[in-house]
Amino acid sequence: VWLYRRARWQPHALPRPLLWLLTGMTFAGWVATVAGLAATSQGWMLGHYITGLQTGWAYTAFCATIAVALPAAYVLLGACWLILKTEGELQTHALRWARIAWLPVVLGIVMVGEVSPRSPGRDQ
Repeated sequence: VWLYRRARWQPHALPRPLLWLLTGMTFAGWVATVAGLAATSQGWMLGHYITGLQTGWAYTAFCATIAVALPAAYVLLGACWLILKTEGELQTHALRWARIAWLPVVLGIVMVGEVSPRSPGRDQ
């Protein structure tokens, strides 16, 4: 924390490589936050679209589930790509990420499959 504060308020006091590292880490954290927020928002809106933009606690719970499942699907997609393309320690980490993301993705797929045919506005 001290080093970050010093870089924030006194960047001239740090060596240039360390300043570049801290700037890069700050930017990477910002990108990760924005990407996660975008994926979660996309899942929330997808859930609302599937339910025909209806309101109520059940629709909100469905949208919240899809808002978690969609970013997990992106994690699963990236982890599977890493499993195919890498070896060693990174592949081991990717396997762990895929195992964590698998259950929310399957739950989201099952819920979308169950809710879609029953959505308001669909021809029965």
